Amino acid sequence: MGKIIRIAAILLFTPLISNGKAPFDVEDTLRTYSSNYFSLIGSTGLYNRVRTSHDTDNFLSNRNMLSGEFGIGYFHHSSKLNLHTALNFGIVPQNITYSLKVPASSGFYQPDNPDLILGDQFTNYIPANLYFSPSLLISKEFQLATNLSFEVGLGGRLYFFASNRTDINYGTGIYVDSLNTNLLPLFSAYLGDTAQTDLNWATTSQLGINFISKNCKHFSVHLQFIYSPQKRLKGYYFFQNLGYSYSGNLEQGINYLAVKFTYHWKM
Repeated sequence: MGKIIRIAAILLFTPLISNGKAPFDVEDTLRTYSSNYFSLIGSTGLYNRVRTSHDTDNFLSNRNMLSGEFGIGYFHHSSKLNLHTALNFGIVPQNITYSLKVPASSGFYQPDNPDLILGDQFTNYIPANLYFSPSLLISKEFQLATNLSFEVGLGGRLYFFASNRTDINYGTGIYVDSLNTNLLPLFSAYLGDTAQTDLNWATTSQLGINFISKNCKHFSVHLQFIYSPQKRLKGYYFFQNLGYSYSGNLEQGINYLAVKFTYHWKM
């Protein structure tokens, strides 16, 4: 009886110790279990521009502005779904540019310079647009190679801005005499908060690549899209002394495309 047991044991364990190594990748097997990581996050975002209405003559132009965000987080990794949580800090910028040829009916018209172009640009990274944003995202990971995976995720965010009493005013005027004593107003614009609260929300979607080192540290690069139906700021603009009326509305939401870089290390 004892001899039979010894033979059975040899037949059972011989495949596991053949060639001095196991027939499976130990590192891959360990990854099937849950593990927790601390995350350090940095991202660069291309924020949506200030949108205008009634801009039929294209005097105003607005461009998407580049800004940054950083955060700290917690990453729970498992074989089924991953969980990402973070506390993020960033800023939402604005840009407004105008350019127009002075009409003959305007107070700015110069007969000796009939093709005169008036223009200016306003770019803001003001403290009132600083925000604190807790985020939660659930993702699915697909293994591409031993140390490489592809990840797709969906989640949400809350945005708490530094101020819910934001008042952004722009204005320009031009002297129309040689002594610089007669200043004629030309352009004015205003942007302010849409509500009496500093809380906004947004959805988050992301996809990207995870690089996993042999010491179980992760480096990730993700493309994120953040969208909120809420408008962060609303306002208006108008031109004066052109010889005719020209005005419209302004608004800006919290929509942007970002490239996110994350470094995870095991807790």
